[in-house]
Amino acid sequence: MAKRGRKKKKDVKVGTQLALIDVEPENIKGISKHLQIYKAAQARRLAALKVECDEKKIILDLVHQANLQRLPDGVIRFACEGLLVEVTPTDEVIKIKGESDQAGEKSGKKSMAETVEKTE
Repeated sequence: MAKRGRKKKKDVKVGTQLALIDVEPENIKGISKHLQIYKAAQARRLAALKVECDEKKIILDLVHQANLQRLPDGVIRFACEGLLVEVTPTDEVIKIKGESDQAGEKSGKKSMAETVEKTE
């Protein structure tokens, strides 16, 4: 006896997948060209992301070595070469903002500053 609410499975015929070598878009040369460009750009972006994360960790370690006084809210904040550096105490996040990022905040736009959590 079938349970209430469930339908019995009907015999379903499964189609066969053609071999991928036989299935190819007509504009494969154009697709291939853009795939190569995409993969190269992706590799550059991932390499740049690794450098960015490594550098932010080094900066965070150097800020801690400097033994700077924390503000009453627990944040370490200072300026360096036109950049504002903030280290928040809760999860040790570092934010680095340029002058253009600060101008955006005054006009009501959200900051584009990126954060990286300290990994120990």
